[in-house]
Amino acid sequence: MKVAIIAFLVLAFYIFLRLRMTYRSTSMNVKKEEEIRRKLQELRRKREED
Repeated sequence: MKVAIIAFLVLAFYIFLRLRMTYRSTSMNVKKEEEIRRKLQELRRKREED
């Protein structure tokens, strides 16, 4: 019975870590997308001014 409990805890911990990594990478991607959008808008403004 102890083995089953330990296996379950290890599996739960592994899933938790995977979800955290996925969440981190997606939040980083969102930040990068926002940064790229901002830069594109700045470039468009500069082009319109010229």
